[in-house]
Amino acid sequence: MTDARYDVIFEGKLVDGYELEHVKTQFIELFAIAHDKAIKLFSGHRATLKADVDNRTAENYRQRLAAIGMQVELVARESLNSTAELSLEPLAGEAHAAADGSAMTGAHSAQATTSTGASAEISARINSTAEATAKPATRVSPFRFHGSGREYFGIWIVNILLSIVTLGIYSAWAKVRNKQYFYGNTEIEGSTFEYTANPVRILIGRLIAVGFFILYALAENTSLIWGLIAWGVFMVFMPWAIRQSLRFNARNSRYRNVPFVFVGKTLDAFKVFIAWPILGMLTLGLVFPLAIFKQQQYILSNHQFGTTPFHFHATASDYYRLFGVLLGMLVAGAVLIGILVSIGSGFTIALAVPVWLMLYLSLFAFFSVRMANLKFTYTTLGLHGFDPAWEFGSYLKLITVNTLLTMLTLGIYIPWAKVRTAQYAADHTQAVVEGDLDDFIAAEESNVSALGEGIGDIFDLDVGA
Repeated sequence: MTDARYDVIFEGKLVDGYELEHVKTQFIELFAIAHDKAIKLFSGHRATLKADVDNRTAENYRQRLAAIGMQVELVARESLNSTAELSLEPLAGEAHAAADGSAMTGAHSAQATTSTGASAEISARINSTAEATAKPATRVSPFRFHGSGREYFGIWIVNILLSIVTLGIYSAWAKVRNKQYFYGNTEIEGSTFEYTANPVRILIGRLIAVGFFILYALAENTSLIWGLIAWGVFMVFMPWAIRQSLRFNARNSRYRNVPFVFVGKTLDAFKVFIAWPILGMLTLGLVFPLAIFKQQQYILSNHQFGTTPFHFHATASDYYRLFGVLLGMLVAGAVLIGILVSIGSGFTIALAVPVWLMLYLSLFAFFSVRMANLKFTYTTLGLHGFDPAWEFGSYLKLITVNTLLTMLTLGIYIPWAKVRTAQYAADHTQAVVEGDLDDFIAAEESNVSALGEGIGDIFDLDVGA
């Protein structure tokens, strides 16, 4: 059974909840083929996307294609019949294929080419992508975090003291030092991340933000007209500030000398951070899960690693399920506390506080775990992806200990809490590497060098906190 070989077959079926045009677009971007060529693939004809692979590789293809909405079937080689089908997997370059298997697939390809005309070109484009990524086996590469609470405490306490002495001016340098510490201690595939931001840029951005809010407060207290004008300007400023912060932090984040890039538009930021939340309030919260989904989609799908974009494949229904369970937990907790209060039995305010605290921590843990798993599970970078394993119980234990020790030490434990949280995230997240990661990064470094990174203008600022 372990030696069984499979073909990955696609018959035009989509995963429930996915739209054809969206899936088609994702597939075109993934395999870099022309739109008219993809039309033939999605016409409903039986197509072999990958032939003669082992169970693990076939299952990986199924999962990766399901992430973009394509429902494929894994067919054992011995169960294939001689019926003609559209083959997108010529095996001429496959040294491991048996002679009879190659002849069978070749016959299928020849018949399909005759009937579809242009299918041979589609086959060649998809085959070149598939072969390039299939040569090295798919592997899971864990993230590792090497920081320590004691080491980070020294950075943290100096940042606080200097920020106080300089009336907050040093906070820009503090932010850079914090990010550099956590980036520099996060490793994958033997390399760590870098944060290269100029603190002066962050300081200028914060001064702009402070100046704006001072003017906003003055205008709001001057008259109703000026207050409305200030509110309108604020509605424009906030999306711009969010977009600038995302752009700034992406540009200054690197892995193996390849920068991240954020390409989101200010208008789209206005829609997801202003318009959708307002609509959520007007609908008494019914649209809030959709608003959160839109925000996550905007942030993740507009990031790139070099020239390769990230894609976020989750759906709004995933977020409605999350918030549905969250609401159920909140109601159940409130009912339980109400019952305890009504019964009495010594249930005082002194006991109510820790009960409410545990309810809050439980809700926070559930929300954080589900959000992290959604984000990583449905995010891809080219053919690469992520495999998260965040768990409610272990994360609840983590934040409960962090919260209690931070309270008992009057905040001194914060550096250890941050390090433990980063350690948890690294230990429970893995990258699913499809193909040779070194070749992929080398290609991205070459692409970035060829295109040029551009020169940041005066508006390339971090206006966020």
